[in-house]
Amino acid sequence: MAVLIGGAAAACALNMRAARAQGGPLKRVGIIDMNAPGEYTERHYWSAFRDQMASLGYAEGNNVRFDVRWAHNDPARIPALVEELVRIPVDVIVAQSTPAASAAKSVTSRMPIVVPLMADPVGVGFAASLARPGGNITGLSTISAELSAKRLEIVRDIIPSLSRAAILWDDHNRAFALAVQHTQAAARAIGVTLKVVGLHAIGGFDKALEAIAADQAQGLIVAVPAGATFGGDLAKLAGMVATHRLPAAYAEQEYVDAGGLASYGPDYADLFRRAATYSQRSEPSRSPDRRAAQVQAGAQPQNRESAQPDDPADIDCPCRHRHRIIH
Repeated sequence: MAVLIGGAAAACALNMRAARAQGGPLKRVGIIDMNAPGEYTERHYWSAFRDQMASLGYAEGNNVRFDVRWAHNDPARIPALVEELVRIPVDVIVAQSTPAASAAKSVTSRMPIVVPLMADPVGVGFAASLARPGGNITGLSTISAELSAKRLEIVRDIIPSLSRAAILWDDHNRAFALAVQHTQAAARAIGVTLKVVGLHAIGGFDKALEAIAADQAQGLIVAVPAGATFGGDLAKLAGMVATHRLPAAYAEQEYVDAGGLASYGPDYADLFRRAATYSQRSEPSRSPDRRAAQVQAGAQPQNRESAQPDDPADIDCPCRHRHRIIH
């Protein structure tokens, strides 16, 4: 399930149908992304967003213009980038994720902000409540944090004797702190000792995986979004995990495509497509629209990661069908 968040922003954010019917002026859509141009988020997520805009009748250079700003993995740059968009001014800002949206909110409380990827809009302070969100931020909740317990369950199904596990998380994104909290609670409930490793605090993937291996973790949960590192080279990340013989469950099915063992999480590209059409179906007075999202479970037909170097055939994965869509 994904949760669509309403509020004042829903009245004007991307109100495309009305603009077309009235022959309105050029639509200016500001885009803020934590990453760099040409990397994973542009190739996969923003391409889905633009394709959906095109399917709605919006042609770039004709009746819509995208003003894109890239933070080049430096969160400190975002406020200045948002100020540029406010000065233009754009009609709406589409902020890639929680850190981008948080910085945008600190700059403007009036311009509507649409966020395709929010782990917990109430928990991070974007909405007062789901029933009465208020404010200028609208968008979709990934509920990815709530799915973290399922990822731990998958790792335990792979290794029934699991007693020590680790979660590697993107500590530049406070939304992922919620994933850590959910995973810690799930680990306590089943008697698993969980090591928590912040990707940036420890100095990158190499050092993180070394620390996890030194702790003798039997399995791993990767709470790092695709595109957050290595320019979106997921095969490199999955290969590093495989080198340490760690069965890992990821939040995105693209990791499985790149060689990872298993994944469980929402279809992020679909959330970007839905962000492009969200306000067409929303009114300010409506409660958040709780609709089924595409939650994907993926697994390698032949496992590439193993916690048992001497007997990898013993490692089994419960997700037999790659990229199952769960509504």
